[in-house]
Amino acid sequence: MQKKILITLIIGFMLCMGSQVFAQTGLGFYGAGGGAALEFPEAGIGTSLGFWGRVYLGSLFMENLFFGGDVSYWSNGEDELYYEYKWSVFQIMAIAMYYFSEMNAQLRFYAGAGLGLAMSKVSVDYTGPSYPFKNNPMSPMAVQAFGSSYSETDLGLRGFGGLEYWFSDKVAGVAEVTADLGGIDSFGIRGGVKIGF
Repeated sequence: MQKKILITLIIGFMLCMGSQVFAQTGLGFYGAGGGAALEFPEAGIGTSLGFWGRVYLGSLFMENLFFGGDVSYWSNGEDELYYEYKWSVFQIMAIAMYYFSEMNAQLRFYAGAGLGLAMSKVSVDYTGPSYPFKNNPMSPMAVQAFGSSYSETDLGLRGFGGLEYWFSDKVAGVAEVTADLGGIDSFGIRGGVKIGF
């Protein structure tokens, strides 16, 4: 309960600060991007396919420091004997990213960090023969016969770095590595496209 209250306070503070920043600066909607990702989660979960999206809200304080929002999702599953295991993580974050290259360069390197929410879900389903006592809720096997799931919302932290290669004034290819803490910790490799406005 205390963790959820802390997360709510942090998000509320970020929204309040964001409204003040937008009122006093020229921040706006400057671009969007997205693509696919390979995630390498902890706890022995195999390589997972994911997707990501990002909005770019402009620079603040200095020309090379940009702010935006990031969403990502990955999932995986595994069958073992009569059981089917599934994992999934959805994350939404506010991000800051610093460009080490000139902003008019064709190849631009950057690094950044994000703070937000990580919503993870784990489920186990029994797929084997029916047990004669599966309809007995007092049976220790009842949960296995029907399956069970668990979900949790945590504070999510992300570190990332990558590069953009601009094919034109408006379109760039993006390659990036990420490290996520919160929910199910993971390391990721991303590829995608950025569209500037």
